[in-house]
Amino acid sequence: MLADGQSQASPFPFPHLPQFGIFPIQIAASGGAISHAASLGLTINPVITTSEDSTMIFLDARTSTDATRLGLLKAWVLPLTEVSLNGTNYVKP
Repeated sequence: MLADGQSQASPFPFPHLPQFGIFPIQIAASGGAISHAASLGLTINPVITTSEDSTMIFLDARTSTDATRLGLLKAWVLPLTEVSLNGTNYVKP
């Protein structure tokens, strides 16, 4: 039981969602003669990371179903060397 003005964290397990975006959630609670309902939005963002090796800089974006990658050479002679989706590079050197 929570006193007025208190909050409580409630973890919700979510399956791997095949997409990202904003998803509506409806919450309802009641206790005795009092009830309350609320709406909120759950935002799912892709995981974005950067990395580098001795010659390249990478930008990776991943969802539960896809992985994209952008690779740039540090020496700007031929800068764009990789644009891949799920392991397939669409830039041909």
